[in-house]
Amino acid sequence: MPCADAAEVTRQAEVVFIMVPDTPDVESVLFGAGGVASALSGRRRGARKVIVDMSSISPMATKAFAQKINAAGADYIDAPVSGGEVGAKAASLTIMCGGDAAVFERIRPLLEKMGKNITLVGGNGDGQTTKVANQIIVALNIAAVGEALLFASKAGADPAKVRAGADGRLRGQPHPRGARRADDQAHLQPGLSHPRCTRRTSAWRCRARASSAWRCRRRRARRS
Repeated sequence: MPCADAAEVTRQAEVVFIMVPDTPDVESVLFGAGGVASALSGRRRGARKVIVDMSSISPMATKAFAQKINAAGADYIDAPVSGGEVGAKAASLTIMCGGDAAVFERIRPLLEKMGKNITLVGGNGDGQTTKVANQIIVALNIAAVGEALLFASKAGADPAKVRAGADGRLRGQPHPRGARRADDQAHLQPGLSHPRCTRRTSAWRCRARASSAWRCRRRRARRS
C-alpha cells in the first residue's frame, strides 16, 4: 500500500531517503504539511531514525535543516550524488556525504546499493559543498569541450573527428558525460541535469565568497 504522505513513510521506516529537485522542495518534504518532521515530533522510544537527503541543494540550507531534524530526535545525512542516469541504473553513483561518522556507517550498506565511490567528507552541509565543487569542475569541462569543438569547426575541421582524435588523450582526464557522443553537428549532451544547476552553483559560490569576505572584515576590525 502506498503511503499517504512523507509523515507516514517516516513513521514506518528506520531510514528515509529524499531526492527532489531543489532546496524549497526538500524543505517542503521535511517541514511542510504531512512532512517528515511532523512524524518525528513527540517520539520517545526506539532507535533514532535517519533522514538522508540525496538532492543537490544549498549547503547553508542543509545545515539548518539538519539542526532542525536533530532537534526533533533524528539523525541527518546529506548525500548528493554524481554519475547521472547511467550511474543510477548501474548502481555506480559517486555519493558525497556530510554528517556524523557513526550514522554514516550505519547507512553505508544502503548507500552501497546505489553507488561505488562513497565518501564521508565532513559534517552536515559538507556533502553539498562537495557537490557544488564537483559541478564547478563538470561545468567548466563542458564549456571547455564546447569551445574546443567550436574552434575546430571554425578552423574547418570535422568536430566529430577532432573529438575522436582527442578522445584517447582525454580518457584519463575529467570528461563531461556525453562529450564522447558528439556527432557531426557537435551536438553535446551535457552532464548537468537542468540549467538551474549552473545558476544555483554560481549563486552558492557568490554567497560563499560574500560570507568569506564578511569574516575577513570582522577579523580586521578586531585587530584594529
